[in-house]
Amino acid sequence: MENRVGIWMDKRIAFLFSIDNPSERSQIKSPIEDFNPKGGSRSKTAYGPVETIKEKSYLEREKRQEQKYFKSIIQKVSNAASLIVIGPAQTKNNFAKFFKDQKGKKPELLKVDTADSMTENQMADILRRMFTSLSN
Repeated sequence: MENRVGIWMDKRIAFLFSIDNPSERSQIKSPIEDFNPKGGSRSKTAYGPVETIKEKSYLEREKRQEQKYFKSIIQKVSNAASLIVIGPAQTKNNFAKFFKDQKGKKPELLKVDTADSMTENQMADILRRMFTSLSN
């Protein structure tokens, strides 16, 4: 029997569910830090230049951490035959884009869809229903 895997993910954590073996569940915690850029200051002279914070360095750091997170997920699901990814916000879409750019043996990405925060059992149930509807 083929190994189908469903993933619910957001920026902090990914829950992986084996559809063919419901007892197989795992979590991958994200290394992505919450960034709160601090700093910047006014000039000592009136109407002088303002020192600003370089947001680009924060965004690059977050991007590298996000790629590390995605690589750990791909490594965990590398033996699956097919994959569905759901979750809130943009992380699932960033993952799908990163996943498609990867070379080598990888599962077939069947669907990427939006889903709200929920319990693990609700996640597993929704993913199971999605796989069932796609196979019909």
